[in-house]
Amino acid sequence: MVKSPILAQQEQELEKEELGRRLLASARNELYLQLRYLDLALGSLPFAAGEVNPAGTDGSCLYFTPDSLMRLYRRSRAQVVRLYLHTLFHCLFCHPFDRGEREEGLWDLACDVAVEALIDELCLKCAHVSSGAFRKSCIA
Repeated sequence: MVKSPILAQQEQELEKEELGRRLLASARNELYLQLRYLDLALGSLPFAAGEVNPAGTDGSCLYFTPDSLMRLYRRSRAQVVRLYLHTLFHCLFCHPFDRGEREEGLWDLACDVAVEALIDELCLKCAHVSSGAFRKSCIA
């Protein structure tokens, strides 16, 4: 029996979504081992495929784009772990929900810098990415 090309494409997309969920679950498991005190928070965001590049949250789900997440993983597993932790810290610090009257772009940038600096301060091997000159100049 010949498979419909549409059915084959749908199956491929579902496989990519499942792989994305497994990559995020693996990142979460690495963080569980290093940050046991965040166990409740680490398990609070279910994974869902979405149009967020490579991942993001609205506070209720961790959305990801399977292809972007896989590209990030190919570059470095630590970047996926860091992305997971970065997204989680934004929720813990209420960044998406506490902007108030602040300019959105500047608020997002300031929150990103704060979260990235915190992740660096934790010195987690599983989330370590090398710091280039530009990155150092932004956070220092």
